Amino acid sequence: PVGDGSIFRIWFSPNAEAKVRLFFVRPGSPDPTPLDVAVFTIMDIDCGSRRPYYDECETVEVGTDGLLQYIVGNAVIQTHNTATDRFTFTDNHMSGGENNPTSIVLTEEQKKLSVTLVFENLEEVQLR
Repeated sequence: PVGDGSIFRIWFSPNAEAKVRLFFVRPGSPDPTPLDVAVFTIMDIDCGSRRPYYDECETVEVGTDGLLQYIVGNAVIQTHNTATDRFTFTDNHMSGGENNPTSIVLTEEQKKLSVTLVFENLEEVQLR
């Protein structure tokens, strides 16, 4: 990741799944350091627009530990699984690569396909 406001990207192939675990350290130390407040915006949550992927929609799942607030774009569907205490964010908007973000300043369409997560006292975050 780049600390200058650039976009941290993770690209997935169609039908791929991953579990991403982020934790934070101070420069020069390998020890995890909790953050008082952390804000993440997950962008480009959409569905494929070309066959055979036109009906495959991206999904992001996150736990609620330390989650203070989330801001969901108009095209993103949010559900909460009370058994696992995890939120799932998915989309049903067909688009494609033409609206992929290239800047941290999002267009109105890109905002609709994003979710912002605000955490407090965050030691690590796991996304699926």
